[in-house]
Order: sequence, then C-alpha cells, then structure tokens
Amino acid sequence: MTVRDHFNSFHPLLKLIFDLVIVLIVGFFFFVVLLFFTAHLNGYGMLEFFSIAAQSAATDIVLYKKLQVIYSLSVFLAPPFLIAFIYSRSAFDYLRINKSPKLGSFFLVILLVISLIPIVNILGSVNSSMHLPSAFSGLESVIKEMEQNAKIITDRILNVDSIGGLISNIIIIALLPALGEEFFFRGILQRHFTEWFKNEHWAIIVTAFLFSSMHLQFLSFLPRFFLGIILGYLFVMSKSLWLNITAHFVNNAIAVIAYYIMIQKGLSPDSFDSVGIGATSLITSIVFFVLIFYSLMRLEKYRF
Repeated sequence: MTVRDHFNSFHPLLKLIFDLVIVLIVGFFFFVVLLFFTAHLNGYGMLEFFSIAAQSAATDIVLYKKLQVIYSLSVFLAPPFLIAFIYSRSAFDYLRINKSPKLGSFFLVILLVISLIPIVNILGSVNSSMHLPSAFSGLESVIKEMEQNAKIITDRILNVDSIGGLISNIIIIALLPALGEEFFFRGILQRHFTEWFKNEHWAIIVTAFLFSSMHLQFLSFLPRFFLGIILGYLFVMSKSLWLNITAHFVNNAIAVIAYYIMIQKGLSPDSFDSVGIGATSLITSIVFFVLIFYSLMRLEKYRF
C-alpha cells in the first residue's frame, strides 16, 4: 500500500480533521512567506510590517486589500492543492478542474445567478429582521456591532472612483474568493462529507452551512447558506468546479459593480439590497430560477 493509498483509506471524519490541520499549517506557512515578500516590496522588515498592519489595516484600505490577497492565497488557494495532491496523483483531477462543462451551462449559470437576486435579497431581509431570544440579547448586540464594523470596512473598500479601483475590487472580492472558497468547500469538504454520509444532498447542506458560518456575518447567514446549496448542486450536476467558480464569481462581481455604479450616480449602495423585494418580483424570480435550474439539470444530465 502506497502512502497515498494509506491516506485514502482514512475514515472521512479523519480526512476532515486532517484537512483542517493542513489548512492551519500550510495556510500559516504561506501567510508568513507572502507577508515577508509583501513587507520586502514595501521596504519594511516583516515584524515591522506586521506591526504596522495590525495597527492600521482597518483604516489603510490599500494595506487591508494586500492582507486580504495574502489571506485568500494562503488559506483558500494553497492548502486545497496540497490536500488534493496528498489524495491523488493529479490535484487538478481531484479538485475537478481538469474538466470543463458544456458551454451552454456557463451561460445558464450566469442567468441563474441573476435570477436569484430577488430571492437572495428577500432572504437577507428576513435574516436581518430575526432576533435571538432575550436571554442572548448581549450576544446579539456583539454580533450586530461586528457586522457594522465589517460593513464600514467593506464600504471603504468598495468606494472607488476609477476603473482601476473597480477591477482591483473585482479581483480581490469576486475572483480570488470564487476560486479559493470553491476549491476548499466544494472541491475538498463536500467530497469528504459525501464519502461520510453516503448522501450527496446532506453533504451539500452541511458544506453550505459551514460555508456560510465561516464568513462570520450572521445577519446575512440565510442568503449565503442558500447560495451555498445552489453551488453544491452545481458541483454535483457538472462534476466540475468551473460552474461553481463561475456562479460564485458572477454573484460577487454583480455586487461589486452595482456598488460602483450606484456610487457614480450618487445613489445609496444599500438600495441594491432591496432590488426585487416584492411579491411579483419574488414569484418571477422563482419561476425563472426553476426553469433555468431545470434546464441545467437536463443539459448536464443530472437527476435528483
């Protein structure tokens, strides 16, 4: 038995624990390495740069973006490839990125994400109006404060007035998370949960739950959980990560571009969150979603 066969013989729960250890060790290693090179390029020693970053990342948006790129590369992009290589001779094959779905599927996925906007916004509205029991009022206050602080930073990142700034945001907020999070959550975790539960539907739900929880933005937990389920089924349908990556990227890019357009027109960016909220829009959204999703199932020859 080879070393690779030995790792593959692990129980799925042990594989999940092993995955977490790899993420922590490899993620930390890559974080330190990337931090070192970033510090060097900025003319600082690493400890000096880290000290500056810890004190001013929340106010220095350029620095914050650099740290965000380092985080995405070190935690979500590097570890999945090492994990995949441990279990398979071809990391590309294991992560299902060596196969491209049908061209029509990419077009349908883009339409699918657009059709979901009203549904996602309504789920976000419902989520934000939910309250914890009175016994947990203190915890709710802490969560809301964390969400508000995160929103302030996000608004500062998205508030750009040039095409260069817009492209930078699309790369940092849409492209890198779409690649890294899909590699890790659908490419690695969902696979191992499927092995464990022997049921792809439960694997999709649990992975979507972890995907939404990881963002630590509980006032938007429901819409992200819902999107995580859709991403899970796209992976199962196509047996390829590229539809997931496309859907994830388009969803994030729409938000980034919408924010930019509204700022340029002097409108409140928060107004995008209310797009499609209404009975007629919701019904229309659901109908289009069902039709597009069914078309994808037919095209990819998938059955529940």
